[in-house]
Order: sequence, then C-alpha cells, then structure tokens
Amino acid sequence: MNLADLLSVPTGGFDVVPGYADDYPNIKVMGLTQPAIWLGDYAGKGEPIIVGIIRKPDAPAQCLVLGRVGVPFPVEGEVAAAPPGSDTLTVTAGSAEYTVTFLDSYSPTVGDRVALVWQGSLGRALGKVGVTPSVVVNGTATQPPPGAATAGTLPVPTVDSGTWSGGAYGWNARYGQNVYQGDGSAWGGPATNAGSWFYGANASQLQGATITGVEFNLPARNRAGSSGSAATVHLYLHDSPTRPGGDVSRVAGPVDVVVQPNSRGGFISLPSGWGPTLIAGGGISITGSPYLGLLGRGEQPDSGQLKLSWQR
Repeated sequence: MNLADLLSVPTGGFDVVPGYADDYPNIKVMGLTQPAIWLGDYAGKGEPIIVGIIRKPDAPAQCLVLGRVGVPFPVEGEVAAAPPGSDTLTVTAGSAEYTVTFLDSYSPTVGDRVALVWQGSLGRALGKVGVTPSVVVNGTATQPPPGAATAGTLPVPTVDSGTWSGGAYGWNARYGQNVYQGDGSAWGGPATNAGSWFYGANASQLQGATITGVEFNLPARNRAGSSGSAATVHLYLHDSPTRPGGDVSRVAGPVDVVVQPNSRGGFISLPSGWGPTLIAGGGISITGSPYLGLLGRGEQPDSGQLKLSWQR
C-alpha cells in the first residue's frame, strides 16, 4: 500500500510506519513530505523516526511523530577537546564522539567528566560531574553514598514551541515553532494568535520540592507586526506538557514585559507560585495585543528555557 492509499482509507484507523525527519515540522514517509505533530525527542533532518498515521473517516489524516530511532544520547561524557575561544567542545562517550555547546559558567578542561543535556540532536555540557572520594573499609575502597542536595537550580529545556491561530489554521505550520501573539490580519496573518512553549516531563524530577524562583528565557524578537516599535508581551502559565488538540488552557497571568525593537531577549523572572504547575508538566504562553513574534525552539534552541530554583 502506498502513502496515498494509506491516508485515504475511509474507515479510519491507526498505522505505525517508518519515516525520516525533514525541515521541521515536516517529515518524509514513503518518500513523500508530510506535515506532522511532534511529541518531543526531536530528530535532526534525515534521521530515522517512527510515525503514527491517524486516519479519520471525516477529516484529513494526521501524522504523529512517536520518536526517533537509534541509541539514546549519553547523559555523561569526557571532554576530549576544548579549543580556546571556541563555542563548542568535543565529548566522547563509549566509542562515539559528539560536538556540544557548554554553559558560560563552565570552563572546560580536557579530561573532565561532564553532564550532558540534549534538545533534539543539539547537546549541551552543563558542567563537570563531581567525584566523591573513596573510603577504605577493612582494606577495601568503597564510595560513600552522596548526600542529598537540599537546594539548587534546575535548567529545564523546551521540547516544543508553536503558535495556535484561529480559524482553520490550528497549530500554524506557517509559523513553525516561532511564537506569536495578537491580531496579524493587518499584515496578512491570522486574526487570532497565541503562542506557547512546552516542556514535557523535563521538570518532573522536582516533584515534592519547593520552588523559590522561576526564570524564563524570553527569546529574540521576530520581524512581525510593528517590529520597529517597543511592544508588550503578555506571558501566561498553561497546563499542557505537549501541544493539545486546540489552544492551551491558560491558568495564571499575565506577566507583562516590554520588548524593544531588535531585542535579543534574555532571562526574566516569573512568579515562583507557577512552579508546581511547571513541575506537573505545564508551560508558558503568550496572547493578546499587540501583534508580535518571538523566535521559537527551531530558530533559537534555548527559546523559552526555564531555570527553576528549588529547595527541599
């Protein structure tokens, strides 16, 4: 059965087929390019993926990316090369070698064992992993159990971002992962736009912790609307870990932030009271006037990243 036949079966159903990532959010199935909804775990262009095809008897079929195929990316590695002045370093893990970025607060040294976090195929070294000194008991060296951390700051990367537009647009493929708010009809866009960032279960490890601070990486401004003038972004808390069928449900906010023309963005503070919803899988959304756009995860990988300060 070819793809056209598979998509047009009148009785509906669900099929799982292999495919390949294309320019986000598109994929290739049976050699044909198709738009798709991604659950997370984004793959680089050309990487193999598993696709679910949802067939509906009274609506167009829908492609759902279930995940990437292959060995999971490592969570730790050893620095093999750290060229002076470079924005990247080389890390080895097992028999594989990876080129990753690193936090500005970390000064990499060859031989360091580092913790790694991944956004799709983009890896980032968070810093050096500490080693607990061994203790000799009856002539045998053992590792004492590490003490439980009582406070810290957890970086929470986005798994997805996008814009829900009114009318027949839905999650607007024209905008891709960029995030818009407001009425764009004067500029040829939809009349209703509400953008959101999603984090999946990335903050779930903080279940039971008290959140003492929430920081949000407001991304660079996009060229949309009156981009040559200062404008106010209206930030809300929503409760969806991934894109729902319709627009997200905003449960708190707004927090208003004025962005200047050509703003490159940066971290801003949000209410610490939003922490429990973010831990439970919630995210951040923008909506309201005026019409403006911000770069999403596809064009700025750290768009919408959170920093959650916590204590137990």
